[in-house]
Amino acid sequence: MKKIKIGIVEDEAIIAENLFAILTKIGYDVLEPVSSYEEALDLLKEESPELMVLDIQLEGTKTGIDVAKVINEDFGIPFIFLTSNSDSRTLNHAKEVAPPAFLVKPFNKDDLFTSIEVAVSNHERKIKQEQAALGILKDSLFIKEKDVFYKVDFKDILFLKSDHVYIDVFTKNKKFVVRSTMNDLIGKLNEKFYQTHRSWVVNLDNITGVNGEVVVVGNQRVPLSKNYRDNLMALLSIV
Repeated sequence: MKKIKIGIVEDEAIIAENLFAILTKIGYDVLEPVSSYEEALDLLKEESPELMVLDIQLEGTKTGIDVAKVINEDFGIPFIFLTSNSDSRTLNHAKEVAPPAFLVKPFNKDDLFTSIEVAVSNHERKIKQEQAALGILKDSLFIKEKDVFYKVDFKDILFLKSDHVYIDVFTKNKKFVVRSTMNDLIGKLNEKFYQTHRSWVVNLDNITGVNGEVVVVGNQRVPLSKNYRDNLMALLSIV
């Protein structure tokens, strides 16, 4: 079994400790439990868990559902909801963020293990499907939207912007979204694409202006960090 790194967000100390003990005994790499929305966000940013176990009711005004919304938007990892309430109102509210699994307290070790393995398996399948929605042919990308692969010529791409597990591909006519890391996508493009910032890549042929801090591409001012500045200036023959 792969040693998945798991985060726990649970505001009842006894349950949190029990979860930690069970998951550790099963063989997962378990992070120290946290109990609030704010702590959950810090854990996601600093520890990079591969799955989160979220109690719906937390300390403060924010809930586990609020944490799940951030996970869906910014981190793209699976999560499992825990709750003491199985009423229709709670279920309907939770379903808005499409949880891979939903456990009602009390639960046993087998329930927890099965939910985690199913959530991880479904997540991996989803990633493969999303990655299959991107094709490369000579100087073009084929990006899938719904049931159609759209051809996007490299020359028509203005810039790329990384948004955690997704890349926004801005062309002269519209924006596409693909699931990929920036490094992986850059490796599929040609030498005309240059990284100006950890989260940004520009098409050198479409640059319309530059200074020490930004690159202008069309109407967009793309940040230029000092780590990439000298090489870009040299490429553009700017002293």
